[in-house]
Amino acid sequence: MSTEAKHTPGRLRIEPLSFAGQFEVTSNYLSIDGNFEDRYLNFSGYFGAYGPHMFAAAPEMLEALKDCRDLIENMPVEELLMQVEAAIAKAEGRVLE
Repeated sequence: MSTEAKHTPGRLRIEPLSFAGQFEVTSNYLSIDGNFEDRYLNFSGYFGAYGPHMFAAAPEMLEALKDCRDLIENMPVEELLMQVEAAIAKAEGRVLE
């Protein structure tokens, strides 16, 4: 087993369960190439007042930060700000209008 740090590729899905504060978080592993153990994520439980949104937003936040790093050469500022706002909104559990 490798000790290299890894992250879940792709977006994560959040589904509320039958009790308040309980959610299931899963990766979209069927649409991601690679080793099953590297692309599969599924857990559920009680998230309390914090909710699972911050965790689920992590892939988009990582992508937005990488884009920030490459901003000067590769991306218009307006597009970057829209991507960052979407990641922040997801982390806070709200939907952008």
